Amino acid sequence: MRYKPIELITPGTNGQRFISKWSHLAILSYRLAIFSPLMIPVMALIFSPMIYTPHERDSSAVFYWAFCSVFPISVILGIIAQFNIHNSDIPMRGSNYATSGIIVGMLGFAASIEIFPQLIHQSPYDNFGRSVSCVSNLKELSLGALMYAEDYDGFAPPLQSWNVAILEYTKNTEIYHCPTEFNQTDPSYALENRLHGIVLKELENPDRTVMLFESRSGKNLFGGHGLLPDPPRHLLGNSIGFVDGHVKSCKKEMINELIWHPVSKLIFGNELKEKY
Repeated sequence: MRYKPIELITPGTNGQRFISKWSHLAILSYRLAIFSPLMIPVMALIFSPMIYTPHERDSSAVFYWAFCSVFPISVILGIIAQFNIHNSDIPMRGSNYATSGIIVGMLGFAASIEIFPQLIHQSPYDNFGRSVSCVSNLKELSLGALMYAEDYDGFAPPLQSWNVAILEYTKNTEIYHCPTEFNQTDPSYALENRLHGIVLKELENPDRTVMLFESRSGKNLFGGHGLLPDPPRHLLGNSIGFVDGHVKSCKKEMINELIWHPVSKLIFGNELKEKY
C-alpha cells in the first residue's frame, strides 16, 4: 500500500507558530540563565584543571569561575536562537524565551562579577591580576625594607622581627598577603637571611641580589629559595624583590640565575644593629 504525500499547509495563515530546533535552543538559553546554580559542579569539573594552578584549586575560586561562565553561554545561545527565529520565513515559537535568556544572562553575569566575589573568602578575577597584585605588595615591602636600611646604617631589617620593622614604614598589613594564597592570616613573603650583617649599599649586583620573595605562609620567615612555593602560586612565576628595589615575576628556571648568596665589599660580622 502506497501512502500519499502530506500536503503542507502554508504556515502563518491561522496565526499558528511552530516549534523548531531554534525554539528549543531559546528554551535552553532561558533555563541556563535561570538554573545556572545547578550547573556549577559540572562547570567546575570542566574548567578548573585548565585555569587554575594547584595552589588555586580551592572551592571558592573554582565555583566563582564556573558561576560566571554559565551566564555568557546563555546569552550567546539566546542571541543565536533569536536571530534565527526572527529571520525565519516560518513563524516559530521561542522568541520570548530567547529574549529572557539574553536579558537574565546579562544581568546575572553583571551581578556575579560585582556581588559574588564579596560573598566568598577568596574571589580572584584572573591569575594575571593576582600576579600583578602580588608584585605590587612585594614592591611596597621592598621599599619599606630600603627605608629601614636608610635609618639603620644600611642594614636590612632584623630577621626575627622584620614584619614589624617594615610595618613601621609601610603602615599597611594587607600587603603582607599574596592574594592567591588561601591562608590570609600569616604573611606570604620571606626575607633573604644571608643579608644579615651586610650593608645593602655595599652589595655587588644589587639588581640581581634577592632581598624579599614569595614563600610559604608564616610570620617573620627568613631563608633562601627553599621557601619558594613549588609549584609557583602564579602562572607568571614567583614574585621576587631585589636589593635595588625592583620586583618581578620569575619562572622556575630563572630562580637559579638570581643571586641568593650576596657578596659584599664590606662585612661587619654577625652582629646586626636592631631596633627591637
